[in-house]
Amino acid sequence: MKYTIGLLLASLAISATATPLANANANAKRSPATPGMMLKRADGGNYTDVDILQYALTLEHLEATFYRQGLANYTESDFAAAGFSNATRKNIELLGAQEATHVSVLSAGLSSAGQKPVEECTYNFGTTDVKSFLGLASVLESVGVSAYLGAAPYISTPAYLTIAAAITTVEARHQAYVSYVEGTAPFPSPFDTAIGLRQVITLAGSFIKSCPQGSAPTLQGFPALALSGNATAGREVTLNAANVTTNGTVYCAFTSGISNVSYVEYKDSKCTVPSTFVGQTYVVLTSSNGTLADNNTIAGPAILALGSGSNYSAIIDSPTATGTAIPSGTSGRGTRPTGTDTSTKSSALKMTIGVAAVLAAIAISI
Repeated sequence: MKYTIGLLLASLAISATATPLANANANAKRSPATPGMMLKRADGGNYTDVDILQYALTLEHLEATFYRQGLANYTESDFAAAGFSNATRKNIELLGAQEATHVSVLSAGLSSAGQKPVEECTYNFGTTDVKSFLGLASVLESVGVSAYLGAAPYISTPAYLTIAAAITTVEARHQAYVSYVEGTAPFPSPFDTAIGLRQVITLAGSFIKSCPQGSAPTLQGFPALALSGNATAGREVTLNAANVTTNGTVYCAFTSGISNVSYVEYKDSKCTVPSTFVGQTYVVLTSSNGTLADNNTIAGPAILALGSGSNYSAIIDSPTATGTAIPSGTSGRGTRPTGTDTSTKSSALKMTIGVAAVLAAIAISI
């Protein structure tokens, strides 16, 4: 296994034949993988690999801080009182350590390329107990997956795209695990949903109170869209955008999966959720009834966590209604296989050193 991982890391370093981060500005006009998707910065230039990784780091800082603060606030006894075993909390600790590793790796790569990584901001997550903490964890991990998927077309350096993809799959594993211990479907849809950079900043901005100078997102988000009521497929939800004046007909654009987009007329601050949508779904207010783009987005997105229907209980052994995890030492959810490294910090440090070395090698290889 060590030999296989070594070959993989070496191949990443050798394959970095495209422009590295250190020279990304010289490659600013390079087209992304998907035609027509290049974003413009405020200064008129195109977003580069540096810009994309800085935005990824912004989100990773948020996630890492969320777990660090949440685990400091909610003890083992708090998890037990909420119906979760100590093994579940240990696994959440591992999730947090891996998010911290993502921060370290992206920061090291940017520093090696001569860039100043954005710093951690001050956040307000608003969780009040273990269940709300895990509920928000599931949402944030899903947003992380969606953010990386949305950013992928803009990354011009293949080696950096590989690193981003490697993080994306881990974010998806995190989300699936948290959903599982909550008792909700860990894989409700065959496809995850990509969202754009401005939508990511809109969602992240709702948690950011302030940032150190030079670390606040430079890309402007959209006005926030607040959702109230129980989001259920086929039923109405109430959506409000504060301080937003709408003219003419406005639509709710619901997005899920690769190309599943549905437009529903927005009336009296309400829209009906499409009956065919499942899993994490995003909704924005838009002036268009057929093409969703930044220039016709009015507000949002808001997030809807839609159930996967009655088939869920038939296809997976779901946890109990209270989310009780299987006790430590038994087979199943929340345990580690025999012989694995039980040191969360040790494992995270080893991964940080290994991948950071790869990023450094990429940055100086040309």
